[in-house]
Amino acid sequence: MSKQPGEEGSPSRDTGQFRFNVFPRWLLFSGLPQVLGPVRWAVFRAIVELDHQTMGMGGRRSGPDGCHFRVPRQDIWAMTGLSLSSVQRSLADLSDTGLLTCYTPGKGRQDGGGGSWGTYGVNIETLQKLFAYVIPMVLEVHGGLLGVPLEKFPPEGIKIYGFDEYSVVDTWENLCAFRARHLKTSASPDKLQYPDPQRVAEICGL
Repeated sequence: MSKQPGEEGSPSRDTGQFRFNVFPRWLLFSGLPQVLGPVRWAVFRAIVELDHQTMGMGGRRSGPDGCHFRVPRQDIWAMTGLSLSSVQRSLADLSDTGLLTCYTPGKGRQDGGGGSWGTYGVNIETLQKLFAYVIPMVLEVHGGLLGVPLEKFPPEGIKIYGFDEYSVVDTWENLCAFRARHLKTSASPDKLQYPDPQRVAEICGL
């Protein structure tokens, strides 16, 4: 991840916690890859990874609870292998959905590679809705995200997004209530092998 001026040697970059990218595994089986397609999915995945990388970096975060973060488009280009024009088009498309907010000025602060810096925000409320919809289906996909059946869902809840003190965690009871309140479906849904792409697109505003 490119550095901003003044970030060299900052404590948030010296902890070693950014040596590996963080990405919520449940999103891989959420139906989003099929709904977004390969290009937009690659950009969205890069944004989610960069969101996790910038957590705890006060100089990069803004908005309520530091929900927005700043990175250059050049970083997204480097992570995806897409052209800068494809990255920009995908960011514009995603910002018109319920998944992402995006501010990429035509002229911005430049990193060493010449990419314009933009400000991005992942819509956690949309991800909560998507998680509540897909989790009964994907908990046991490919050996399970937890390795346990639904009846052994951890009582302390499951992490939806983020890490450490930045984690978004919810319990099975809250997820069921969330489903009933926002998704107009039963609290005990029938298990399906994979999420319905049409339903995923509806939840995410696609």
